[in-house]
Amino acid sequence: KRLQLIRRANTIAAEDFRNLLRSPQGAGALQYLHDRGFSDEVIERFELGYALDSWDALLRHLRASGIDGEIAAEAGLAKERDSGGYYDAFRNRVIFPIIKAGGTVIAFGGRALDPEDPAKYLNSADTPIFKKRQQLYGLNLANKAINHENSVIVVEGYTDVVALHQAGMEHTVACLGTALTESHLDLLARYADEIVIAYDADRAGMDAAVRNIPMLENCGADVQIVILPEGLDPDDCIQKRGTDGFLQVLQSRKSPVEYEVELEFAKQEDRGREGLLQALPKVVDILLRVQDNTRRGQF
Repeated sequence: KRLQLIRRANTIAAEDFRNLLRSPQGAGALQYLHDRGFSDEVIERFELGYALDSWDALLRHLRASGIDGEIAAEAGLAKERDSGGYYDAFRNRVIFPIIKAGGTVIAFGGRALDPEDPAKYLNSADTPIFKKRQQLYGLNLANKAINHENSVIVVEGYTDVVALHQAGMEHTVACLGTALTESHLDLLARYADEIVIAYDADRAGMDAAVRNIPMLENCGADVQIVILPEGLDPDDCIQKRGTDGFLQVLQSRKSPVEYEVELEFAKQEDRGREGLLQALPKVVDILLRVQDNTRRGQF
């Protein structure tokens, strides 16, 4: 019964957020999305919404529908006050509902509209029906395109997914404020033979690429890595270079091993012959990790 109440709380919240985005109070949030280049059609498709700049607007709405603060907190929609009682978890944010393939809303992501808000993005905490390390944003809308393409693009953010779907690359999903996990890869390998991971070209993105390489190599699908041009995330890349420009970037994808080998040589490229000699033992270690002899020989 509690699980049913949690699902109902999410359904009510999602509908409320959607309605608020189209209300006078949501005008600023809707303008933000339009300024990002998102059409009304894609906003409707992803069921985007708006959370009021209020401490208890959603709680009051839920209570009117028979959902108390305890259930709202268990659903990740509210937080408990130290002094007792509850307050809304999402306030003054564009809302991205996280929806399972069957259409059930299981969680939310929120993008702050206040530039002074220290938490630019806020994700639902894990709940009895939502584990962020096992879920992917946009999979409910991408699964048919993934099957058709036999390929899936994995990006880092909500807006990246929306932008790429709008540009026609509907086989795109994102992790939910967490690093890529084996559970994510196992899930995607059921849908497609190729997984293309598009990392941002900042230090965090490159570090994530290297950190994940052993896991990527052991995946049941063919995993490829794309490092985006400096300073651009997929959304920016689409805005500045267009769909064709982003498709060209995707053509530069490489296997995790190729990426790691090139990175080792790149670290030493300014040191000439001496740098090359420094890089070689590390490259040998990378190649020795490739278990398949034929594949290792190709590299």
